[in-house]
Amino acid sequence: APPSRKPIVVLPNEKLKRMQLGRRPFTAALLGATVASSGSVNDHDANTAGTNMKSTLDLSKFGTALFNRVLSGEPAGGNVLLSPLSVARSLALAASGATPGSDAEVQLLGALGASGAGEVPRLAAELLSSSRLEGEAGGGGVDLKMASSVWTAGVKDGFVETVRSVHAAQAEGLPETYAPLNDWIEEETDGSISAMFDPEKKVDPLTRALLVDAVRFKGSWTQRFDPDKTKAGTFTAQVGTDESTGAPVGEEREAQFMNEKRKMKVRDRMEQLGDAAVLRLDYGEAPVAESDGSPPSPLEYCALLVLPSDPSPGAMTKAAEGLESTPLSQVLDGLWPRDVVLSLPKFRLDWGTSTLVPALRSMGVKAPFDGTGMFEPMSDDPDVHLDDVLHKAAIEVTEEGTVAAAATVGVIMSRSLPPPPLELTFDRPFLMAILHVPTKTPLFLGRVSDPELQ
Repeated sequence: APPSRKPIVVLPNEKLKRMQLGRRPFTAALLGATVASSGSVNDHDANTAGTNMKSTLDLSKFGTALFNRVLSGEPAGGNVLLSPLSVARSLALAASGATPGSDAEVQLLGALGASGAGEVPRLAAELLSSSRLEGEAGGGGVDLKMASSVWTAGVKDGFVETVRSVHAAQAEGLPETYAPLNDWIEEETDGSISAMFDPEKKVDPLTRALLVDAVRFKGSWTQRFDPDKTKAGTFTAQVGTDESTGAPVGEEREAQFMNEKRKMKVRDRMEQLGDAAVLRLDYGEAPVAESDGSPPSPLEYCALLVLPSDPSPGAMTKAAEGLESTPLSQVLDGLWPRDVVLSLPKFRLDWGTSTLVPALRSMGVKAPFDGTGMFEPMSDDPDVHLDDVLHKAAIEVTEEGTVAAAATVGVIMSRSLPPPPLELTFDRPFLMAILHVPTKTPLFLGRVSDPELQ
């Protein structure tokens, strides 16, 4: 961009060690993490405007579309991890500063499937308020935390008030260095990110706003894996593709596999996903019947594990594209309880920092980056624009979780014998999603090809 243009910087943030800005100090970073462990919901920002109304926003289409656009630009054997929820929250912050009726506003909201920027914080508040509160941290359930902040210089007071009232964002003056952002991020992520930026790095004088979003999710399995059953095994990581044939190049690595045999919601072959196997594992305390005899509330967060029909890149592509073309509600409804012999590796996955701009452009979001006069509610300067959006993410899966104190299982009787147990071994690349079940919101979507095995 010409040096005279004033960028706004979106920093949707979610977890990980440290990230250095590139040559241009007004680029953005989006970080994400999820950890399978015990915890409880933190609802400190549930007071978002409009929380008394149920959200009708469905981010599943946006999330799966963005995921596939990113996959198409990545090497076939590479890891990918996104938090569509955090990206959406950050784009909604930017949309709040977009000129009403402008191409920037239309494209940002169109990509999100939203009629207004306030729909995203309303959905986020619903996710927080609907999560299970299980007492003190470590008591089980899920731990979901979200926070936003806006760091500005020379922007209109009306924009600052909007992000405060609609997005429950903290507003601060633009600092001289990134040290105050480090402090804020460290506090909001409970120390998960202690030095995101070089604290002595100067903020570029052309910068008008830093839009920062933080999302952290920790979930404990409803039915944990028994650590005594964890055994060593072999995971065939995809480390590349053969240049001449396009076939995946695998490398066998030792991994610790968590093992369990029980009834799980599963589909051994889902045609819409290229005949991939799909498994659901729930997070949170198992539901129990209410004291008045009414049915228990259903579990609200789950992981979907998708094992392609074979190790080929084509099978992985069909599975990922199927998640975009098939409503997530249909995928969930297509799973049935069945005895499963499951082997799942313990792993950690880090991805990024990578720009999301090419993916967003391919989804039709162009004017916020290229147009002039696109952010008048933020500034009268027509050159103010969205400069870049970067993403960095991490996820960790272990045995830890909460043993169900009680469980209610619907039993469907049949005149035929039950099928034999389904053996599912995730010893090769697979897809993983973390969803809020009632709203079908994808908190995270990932391709696990070459993880850090434990």
